[in-house]
Amino acid sequence: KKNITADNISKIEKMLPNNVENVKLIIDFDKILQTMVEERGTVRLYKSEEKTDTGSTKVSIENPKITPGSVSETGYDNTRLGAINFSFTVTLTYSDFLEFLRRIEHSTRIMDIESIAFTIAPGQAGSNQSADPIYTFNITLKTYWMKYISDTKIQ
Repeated sequence: KKNITADNISKIEKMLPNNVENVKLIIDFDKILQTMVEERGTVRLYKSEEKTDTGSTKVSIENPKITPGSVSETGYDNTRLGAINFSFTVTLTYSDFLEFLRRIEHSTRIMDIESIAFTIAPGQAGSNQSADPIYTFNITLKTYWMKYISDTKIQ
């Protein structure tokens, strides 16, 4: 413990926080998504009445839902490790969706994708557009948090 730097302790606490952090989780996913479409220059493909502080079209996750999860299938002690299920919808092109998944995969927090389902986005069916079609993806993932136990707190 004594050889762990303060920076590494901070990274560990982000990877496995000591509380659920529901609101922060939703905000983090919105930031990942918005940053990605702005960097890729695909923000123009998505219709939204909302604007960001910079005047760009706001792209965000939709219908976020957080429910209690279980760690019983992981083999870990459920008195020390908690889990939540996080489901949401996002409307993207397939290539943007793959990049979104890549960024989730490389985020600091530990997550397991439980399911992905998709449909063609409303207004896209039957259209003969040469551009990438836009899909609505329904994603459910599980993320974990360390239950606070005073004798295991990293110091």
